[in-house]
Amino acid sequence: MTCSVKKHHKTGLGSITAIAFGSKSKTVLVGDKDGVVQVHTTSKGKQRLTLQGPKASVLNILVQPKGKWALVGYADGKLRFFELKKGAQILELTHPDTRWGIVGMALVNKGKTLLTAGGKTILTWDLQKLKL
Repeated sequence: MTCSVKKHHKTGLGSITAIAFGSKSKTVLVGDKDGVVQVHTTSKGKQRLTLQGPKASVLNILVQPKGKWALVGYADGKLRFFELKKGAQILELTHPDTRWGIVGMALVNKGKTLLTAGGKTILTWDLQKLKL
């Protein structure tokens, strides 16, 4: 099996540590070791937004199915929600087992429930109660 590169984009970031497609694959979110997430258009690769987090590595990025917000999981065990119109942080949660940071995230139950994994712990978060 062979694979060819369709497009090549430079981000200007340091070491890239996470990547995710946005809603309808119109954007791509790229995170780095310094806690920065850039939002780029997939058509031209232009940077639209910068989501500024802590100085901890970005380990995971998840985008809400309708594209309203992105969730970023960091090496320090923090989970930060950012709205994707202006890039403002709207909520921060802390995973109690931060040994290895946030190593996995998934939306289930039609986007109403969030699963996060860190250390030896998996948590279930009711997003309806968080009122995002």
